[in-house]
Amino acid sequence: MSRRKREKIRAKKARRFRPRLTT
Repeated sequence: MSRRKREKIRAKKARRFRPRLTT
């Protein structure tokens, strides 16, 4: 349960560093 939440937060942070790179 918390693993999916962390993955979603990581994806949001990663988007700030490299947006439109991992869709």
